[in-house]
Amino acid sequence: RLEGQSASRRLGVPDGVMAVYKPQGWSSADVVGKIKWVLQNELKARNGGQKIKVKVGHGGTLDPLATGVLVIGVGKGCRDLTSYLSGAKRYRGVGVLGVETDTLDSTGETTETLPHAHVSHADLERAAADFRGDIKQVPPMFSALHKDGKRLYELAREGVVVEREARDVRISALHILETEEAWDQAAVPPELQDRVPMLPILPDNIASLLAETGLAPPTAAAIPDLLAGDAAAAHTDAEGGEEVQLDKRGVSAAQHLAMVREGPSLELPAFGLDVECSGGTYIRSLISDMARHEAVTSCAHMSRLERTQQGPFGLHDCLHLPQWTFEAICAHTSQCTKVCQEAAPAPEVEEEEGGDVRA
Repeated sequence: RLEGQSASRRLGVPDGVMAVYKPQGWSSADVVGKIKWVLQNELKARNGGQKIKVKVGHGGTLDPLATGVLVIGVGKGCRDLTSYLSGAKRYRGVGVLGVETDTLDSTGETTETLPHAHVSHADLERAAADFRGDIKQVPPMFSALHKDGKRLYELAREGVVVEREARDVRISALHILETEEAWDQAAVPPELQDRVPMLPILPDNIASLLAETGLAPPTAAAIPDLLAGDAAAAHTDAEGGEEVQLDKRGVSAAQHLAMVREGPSLELPAFGLDVECSGGTYIRSLISDMARHEAVTSCAHMSRLERTQQGPFGLHDCLHLPQWTFEAICAHTSQCTKVCQEAAPAPEVEEEEGGDVRA
């Protein structure tokens, strides 16, 4: 029997990082717990029933509402997360005009309603122009920042609103998305469009699927199907058609992929955003501030958020929920870590969007 981190490596778990797709409704801690459970459960079986601990962490919290790229550290890879993940962070999100909530997203209680029928996409574009570059942003009350020894979201839950100091953030790119086509195109950030996706080694032989379709990288609509290797079919009982449940919330492989594939309605009062920004930027606050701009004169809340890039990883590099198996996690960790080591960016410590914890 083996013990410790060296034991996990000897039994097939590499040290490193990997990109996974965080499902909606999961906290980042939920994802870490699931990955750790998968790894430790298999290691226990390989070690004669004796438990072997594996350190697992993440490199930037996403709210339960948010989905998309979440970078996971495994073993010694946890300590390398900060240095590997410096650089670009990109999101696509949806704002809804006319209603503001206390959390600035769709999970909160309505605090204000204002007219919105007068707002056009041209108005939103004019507002966006004033938010590109270096700006000051006041973080939301529902955030993980500290005030007098307490998290802001803890104060907010108690009904306490405190003054927050505006912080410097950088909006490197900000585009209004008016159509489903524009939303799909925003799935792959410009700097990742010419790179071959980091596909995990899976028995579904995804590489051959890519070769057959000629997609490099895959389109937004094709990403879930190709990466999952038709996981919806693989996780369905062939006789009775009963779907195997993959997590404690009762989400099946088919349901997960359907949620990933489903694009939002972008008809006003809803509008889409494609944002590249610095760490510490809150997209919820950006949407709210844009709606308050003199070119728009309304209010808004965020109804959807997806991280499309973190460091060198994009959506097409992510391991999806149906793929969270021992073999796939280990293979993908080795592959993603190699890419990070080749890039070797300088360390940068910044708070991520979605750093507030409300679950």
